[in-house]
Amino acid sequence: MRKEILLAHVPARACLSDGHDTWSLIDLKQAVTSWINKLDELDVSRVAFDLPNGFDWAALDIALLESDRVAVPVPSFFSTAQRSHTLKASGAEVMISLLESASKAEAGKLVNFNRFNIERRPDAEDVKLPAGTALVTFTSGSTGQPKGVCLSAQTLLQTANSLHQSLKDQAIQQHLCVLPLTLLLENTAGLFANLLNGSTIYLPDLADIGVQGSSQVDVGQFVKGIETFGPDSIIVVPALLLAITASAEFGLVSFKHFKLVAVGGGRVTPELLHRAAQQNIPVYEGYGLTECGSVITLNTPMAQKVGSVGRLLPHVEASVENEELIVTRPRMLGVIGDLDTCTKVATGDRVAIDVDGYLTVYGRLKNTFITAYGRNVSPEWVESELQNELCISHAAVFGEAAETNTALLLPRGEPTDAELDAAVSAANQRLPDYAQIGTWHRVTAADMHHYNGLTSNGRVRRQAWQELFNFMTQPEQLGVSL
Repeated sequence: MRKEILLAHVPARACLSDGHDTWSLIDLKQAVTSWINKLDELDVSRVAFDLPNGFDWAALDIALLESDRVAVPVPSFFSTAQRSHTLKASGAEVMISLLESASKAEAGKLVNFNRFNIERRPDAEDVKLPAGTALVTFTSGSTGQPKGVCLSAQTLLQTANSLHQSLKDQAIQQHLCVLPLTLLLENTAGLFANLLNGSTIYLPDLADIGVQGSSQVDVGQFVKGIETFGPDSIIVVPALLLAITASAEFGLVSFKHFKLVAVGGGRVTPELLHRAAQQNIPVYEGYGLTECGSVITLNTPMAQKVGSVGRLLPHVEASVENEELIVTRPRMLGVIGDLDTCTKVATGDRVAIDVDGYLTVYGRLKNTFITAYGRNVSPEWVESELQNELCISHAAVFGEAAETNTALLLPRGEPTDAELDAAVSAANQRLPDYAQIGTWHRVTAADMHHYNGLTSNGRVRRQAWQELFNFMTQPEQLGVSL
């Protein structure tokens, strides 16, 4: 049964484009209807899908939402084991993907089901989900198997509408999706919010703009892709913000078309925000969690405090307890395997809210270490400063009970030791003495592979880096001879 809980509120001017073809709102509605009819024919209510960014992804996702089915998007960068876990844990009845032989030229305004591999899963288990689940989104966390977070349609649409209302005065007419739509951030804030805004939403295959997997970017192709589309807005993670800022600093592009560059998904240094502002890039930092439907705070052109992640969005209720942010609304329905009613989300983030309502996030409570001089240090703060240097891809910082802090550095490219040392020195100049790096060690891609040091979406797996740190700095305790 079709509800039109999203499309009924979308202005007629809204449209989708991949840079070659364009779908009007009427075209999108027809494609959504085709998918609903197909799903009715298949008689399935829980659908997993792995599709590239584009018309197909948007139409199927909205069809699932508006026909009261459960969507289970599968990130293309998941490993084989993670994909198997996602399908089994969610109890998906069918898996939908593009056939290898399907060409982009065959994609049209009418859904061609011959392009898809629609694989039934007759052995799907009857996995219990919380009542009202519309989306099961799997997070590739820092430990263990991906966690299936269950969210309601109401939470997804509240988030999208809150963002739309907060930014409607900015007259965003064109938004470019540069993150995978399987990431809740781009799905709700990029696709849904901009549909409600009546924008033109550009949905190129990410490979066409230089983005591969979860963390591989051809910076030249990426920047060229942005300039080709010339959008008013994009949503980026800190590494992509660094890429476009550095490109502007080198005089490669100007990005004069931007009205809003929203950044989230990790800590952003005030230094990088300042550099972006110096290049007239209108960047605004936000914060959110999958368990809360994605974005819950955002700086905007009308209300911004650099160094904070902005004020709570109108639909959010939260408080600070013992320095930890606690969110009571919106919140997930539960996690697969744990059907206890969720009454609040303890974020695990150490925060402060000032008198004007701006939220500052300092880092993960569980990661904070105390130096030999009794100073509390959130490693994410120092790591973000290190990763602000172009030659450092990833960093992990340690200093518990130590007189000096140590960093493990995974380089970007092949910098010399002297270049890495200069990068560390530059980061240290932006840090107080107790947070500065005294010693550092280079780690390699082989180290990352051996220790499984990065999650599938490119984030530091801290426990693995701790093991590597112990090996590099305390081999005698491990019985290792160097």
